Amino acid sequence: MERKTLGSFISVLRRASGMTQKDLAEKLNVSDKAVSRWERDESAPDLTLLPLIANLFDITVDELLRGQRNSHSSSVGEEGNTEEKKEESPRRQKLLLANSFRRFYTLLYIPRGLALLGLLVALICNFGFLRAVLGFLFGITFEIAAVICTSVFSSNAFPTDESEYDRELISNYKKEVLTQKYKVFLTVLVLLIPIFIIGIGWFSSGSHVVGIAVSSFVSPIVTLLLMFAVWGFLSEIGKFAILPRLMKKYGICETEKEIKTRKEMGHLTKRCVVILVSSLII
Repeated sequence: MERKTLGSFISVLRRASGMTQKDLAEKLNVSDKAVSRWERDESAPDLTLLPLIANLFDITVDELLRGQRNSHSSSVGEEGNTEEKKEESPRRQKLLLANSFRRFYTLLYIPRGLALLGLLVALICNFGFLRAVLGFLFGITFEIAAVICTSVFSSNAFPTDESEYDRELISNYKKEVLTQKYKVFLTVLVLLIPIFIIGIGWFSSGSHVVGIAVSSFVSPIVTLLLMFAVWGFLSEIGKFAILPRLMKKYGICETEKEIKTRKEMGHLTKRCVVILVSSLII
């Protein structure tokens, strides 16, 4: 067999599997332009993607790097190969989903950074330049951008064809994605508290020139305590009230163990909520 380059070999394997460049890109969670550059030998896949590509086309990494399949035939025969493929399928799916989640989690640093940057810009504009209105508007803009980025990244993290994956695997994967999405939204909401305090102070003063003094925050310590209280409150509510409903919306069913745990913790959560709300009112 004539030896092929890595890129041309990937192209041959892709076409033999009936996949387009876009199909392969979605499975590997990369862009179709990246696949096109691989096949033209303008660049090479990342080392972490080689095992995924090899498993996807039922070859070894060594065969992939050499650009050709092994010429010797297996003594086990076609039946043995079929059984091996069946055993490799769940492993391949786990690798693909793990790679996809790793990229999704890495991308979430962007909205997290935007959320923190929004708070920082709001505080600098208010206390540094005495422009409360600019601090409020810039802060809100960054937080909205963080929410949009998170929504886009989470939507792209879901496979286009979920039927290719084991039901339990794809269900657990979607749970992890939605959990991380909720955590980012919760972070944005908590960081909005001091930004809204700046906005309320500016709106009540009726001036767009001066910044809001530290005393207008009632106390920086009280503000921090309020942020931690809201974080703890929504974090507990999310585990047993918000996330289960969100997952149900995406077609993820809870296991019997999860339902039992949620019901047991529900009563404790309600008591905690009553205590926390009473503390916040006081």
